Amino acid sequence: LLTMPIGNPELKAKYIDIKPGEIYKTSTGDKMSFDEMIDELASKKVIFLGESNTSMNMHMSQDRIIRALYERNPKLLIGMEFFRREHNEILKEWSAGKLTEEELLYKTGWYESGGYNFGYYRPFINFAKEKGLAVEGINIPRTVLRMVSRQGLDKLPEKEKKMVGDVDVNNKEHKQLIMKYFGGAMMGHGGDGNNKMMQAMLDKRYAAQCVWDNVFADSILST
Repeated sequence: LLTMPIGNPELKAKYIDIKPGEIYKTSTGDKMSFDEMIDELASKKVIFLGESNTSMNMHMSQDRIIRALYERNPKLLIGMEFFRREHNEILKEWSAGKLTEEELLYKTGWYESGGYNFGYYRPFINFAKEKGLAVEGINIPRTVLRMVSRQGLDKLPEKEKKMVGDVDVNNKEHKQLIMKYFGGAMMGHGGDGNNKMMQAMLDKRYAAQCVWDNVFADSILST
């Protein structure tokens, strides 16, 4: 996954060795300090902070970045995949200090919907509450994603179609990457019939991933 030849043609075959704690600008390969990174990020409209869901180190890095960005520009909005769009009024109450943590988790169904241990996210969510920063949900109900994953994008009811918008499933490099995650190598096993069934299943799962990405982008652009 880390060495797939996809992306910018000028960069996709280039590699650098990175040690723990080091930061590099991927467009140039130049090493940079944390403060230099924050200075550059502070000028951007949208910043994506990736994570491994159960890595506390990654969540600590997210918290550090959010706090540093706040120092550069206090007008931050934090979008989170573990909250859904319909949770935004509840999240406003949280940022305004009107809810306890227990009430926030109960009203948003954090654990019922499969959220990881809230402790991973507590530091920067508490920081948002302390500073009155907006926290918004950018996701939709998982039931919609399950519909696509099991039945296909074309089988979505009209209400759900309006919810997810126009979804592009024809980006070849994106599909190559996602299929790698899903185990596309499985396509080489079994007879033709099994391969066709596997392909159909993977295509639906890929469509669900595209819905996921599309909804996130739409939510961000709508803020």
